[in-house]
Amino acid sequence: MQALEVAVVAITGLVLVLAAIRRPRRGRWWPEGTRWPAPETAMAIALLAPLVLHLLVDGYRTVMIPAYTVCAGLLLLLGLRARRAGRIPTLSEARRHPRLRALGRVIAVLLGLIALATSALSATLLPVFELPAPEGPYAVGRTDLHLTDMRRQEWATSADDDVREVVASVWYPAEPAAARGAATEVLGDEIAQSVAGSVAAAVPSLRTAADVLGAPLDHLQRIATHAVRDAEAAAHDGDGFPVVLYSPGLASSRFENVALMEDLASRGYVVVAVDHPYTSGSVTLAGGAEATVDPVLLGPGSDATVRKRLNDWIDTRVEDLSTVLDHLAALETRPGSVLQGVMDLETVGAVGFSLGGDTVTQALTQEPRLDAAVSLDGPYLGKVSTTGVPAPFLNVIAADHLTDLEQDLETEQETGIASDSLNRYRGTMSSASGPVWVASVEGTTHLSHTVFPLISPILGGEAGTGRAQVDTVETLVVDFLDHALAGAPARLLGQGGDIPLTTRFLPDPRVPRT
Repeated sequence: MQALEVAVVAITGLVLVLAAIRRPRRGRWWPEGTRWPAPETAMAIALLAPLVLHLLVDGYRTVMIPAYTVCAGLLLLLGLRARRAGRIPTLSEARRHPRLRALGRVIAVLLGLIALATSALSATLLPVFELPAPEGPYAVGRTDLHLTDMRRQEWATSADDDVREVVASVWYPAEPAAARGAATEVLGDEIAQSVAGSVAAAVPSLRTAADVLGAPLDHLQRIATHAVRDAEAAAHDGDGFPVVLYSPGLASSRFENVALMEDLASRGYVVVAVDHPYTSGSVTLAGGAEATVDPVLLGPGSDATVRKRLNDWIDTRVEDLSTVLDHLAALETRPGSVLQGVMDLETVGAVGFSLGGDTVTQALTQEPRLDAAVSLDGPYLGKVSTTGVPAPFLNVIAADHLTDLEQDLETEQETGIASDSLNRYRGTMSSASGPVWVASVEGTTHLSHTVFPLISPILGGEAGTGRAQVDTVETLVVDFLDHALAGAPARLLGQGGDIPLTTRFLPDPRVPRT
């Protein structure tokens, strides 16, 4: 919680108790003759001061509504008491139902304290945070792309003239002087929709409430990033900056790993994060319509039906990445484009989370322009689970999923029968022709591989390690891309090292266990 939020909750709770135990017509709290205000007026001032400061400095937050409600109710009560201060009650009024009135006060105090505790807990679980500062030598610019692929019909809709659209954001190295003093972008609604969509996709019982899950995250619209819109691109030597494509998870968005995007851009990469309509979260198309997640993927259905649909969508997502690369080639030579002459399209990597991890893994086998890929806890779906992935390839597995994988290996040793997930894992790794690394960061869960642990500690793994999780995954990805795309020596791959959280590297998955 922010300091002024703590003040609002604490002072409102104190005034609530004082207002309940004080009997308005039993005189003042301080000696007669002083110029201090009446107790009701003093309590009203004590309520209003932190509330007004909080609203002016921090801004309104949805999670604070219960506290606002208690505060407003107390102000109304204190106003009524002040208005009746000069009236002497009749004997019948003073003696009317004293036990019921006392019980009513107790109930009111308990309800008020529950409401205040709700706001305090919600504000603690959804803190106002700062994004990690990029660590590279460049400033960060950002521009957005809305692409239409006239060669592909959109198969997710019934309209014959509907063609495939793709929305992307590009983070790139910018001149520090051009970005200095300029207003940076804010996280905005997209990241809130990303969190809501991911949580709803993971928890079936919440899918019908996906539209309201983002409401408590309204404060994200005020959290600053480190990117400046359309800033002048940094000068470079040679052929330009390497390009990294990013594909998000199911029902999520291209902003789910914004801290990683900014850090990579500051280190000299052009990062293009892609939203895939009908599998990403809500995507605004060119005509203003919203493309929501394919209902087959989130609705009831057999595992086989959903898996086939996911595999179809992975094929479409891979084609989306190819469309983006085609468009980047045009931007590279287009006069007036902020990206003109900036990109080295001969050096291209890809990173993806969850379904996006499977997307970039399969793209590595199908798109010859890709040189390396990172899968962040992908579930090994798509054709690549039968054809294998070429190298170089980094596979980062959540700690809890690694536990499941190792249990499958033990079961196979005992029974001789491999699980479906184990077969997909092995199939993905089977024909790698070069270096493949499989890593797992201690204490992580699926969502630990995004920026979500910063948004709430319950969206990551072990409590209190959200920032360390984000930093560790980011460090692994940077080390791999520097090695695979820029030819730098691998500092951490296969061995760990200067990294926030302990990272375990698994034995080469292509070598059978003895």
